[in-house]
Amino acid sequence: MPLAEAEEGFLAQHRITRADLVNQAVVGRLKFIVEQPEERLDTHFIEEIYDHAPGALIGRREMLPSVLQILCL
Repeated sequence: MPLAEAEEGFLAQHRITRADLVNQAVVGRLKFIVEQPEERLDTHFIEEIYDHAPGALIGRREMLPSVLQILCL
């Protein structure tokens, strides 16, 4: 997930919109890993994703068990 101050440049560089990202999350094609403190992110965008596809957000605390599970397979 891009930092709030870099989000506009990220979207322009990849020629996508926030709506495109949300739609991809809704259909299960995209997950967002939120590894930065919330103060550094666009919380309105995070809320928008959560409203439409709550399972598409993966927080910092959820990452470790997921990585360990993959490594232990």
